[in-house]
Amino acid sequence: MTFFLLSMVLVGATVTVVRPAMYAGRRPIPLIGVSGSHVIILGTILAAIALTFDVVTSASLLIALTIHELGIVLGHRLAGHADVRFRLIPMPRSGPVSRDPHLTDLEHFFVVLMGPALGLAPMVLAFALSDLFAGHPLQHLFGTLALTLGAFNFIALLPIWPLSGGTLVQLMMRPGFLRVSALPAASLFAGMIGMSWATDTPGLFLISVIGALAYAIRPPIPKERPPMPGRALMTAIPAYLTTLSAFFLGGWWVLLVVTGQF
Repeated sequence: MTFFLLSMVLVGATVTVVRPAMYAGRRPIPLIGVSGSHVIILGTILAAIALTFDVVTSASLLIALTIHELGIVLGHRLAGHADVRFRLIPMPRSGPVSRDPHLTDLEHFFVVLMGPALGLAPMVLAFALSDLFAGHPLQHLFGTLALTLGAFNFIALLPIWPLSGGTLVQLMMRPGFLRVSALPAASLFAGMIGMSWATDTPGLFLISVIGALAYAIRPPIPKERPPMPGRALMTAIPAYLTTLSAFFLGGWWVLLVVTGQF
């Protein structure tokens, strides 16, 4: 019960933070990405997850995706963007959440981090409810939801573009490494590829290759936009690492799947 009460405190704190972006005086948020092709893609992904795991995991993935996109929308509103849209599936052809550009790297960082961050309180609450209903069929339901939320957002925060983590790391590196080449990223992907060969894990090798190619074609940050000041960077780095660590508690099992140990 104590875990549940503490999780409700976290939920209340999260609602307090995003409340200014939700009040009724703002314009309604239009839904985009509801074309036939988008629906087919989403349905195919959910069906594949249901066949691989179960229907509960598939539904949990849909909830995780919805919360993530809602976090990005609310992040834009908190940053002052009035004209925002909710994307059914976050794909390049779906268009941006907001047509207005980010004025600073700090604003961009905040908006991108809000996507995974909004899922933290629901994950903790789901874990608490799973513990509260121990021995009940609802334990599996809430436990699966918690693990799926953790896995989805843990993957999203990995430092690989086009994932959110890749954008966040790119923004954090910019103030002190404006002229640094792609050597750090190349070293990371080379290490991942080497690990995949050492552990004989084709899944990790495929992810490493895809990540390396995605990093090579990532969009550049506008040069005229000011980077994060040092004081903001000292807040941004712990915020990213803390959020990543928190979701690792729920998403650790993904590493076992990728390395073939699950």
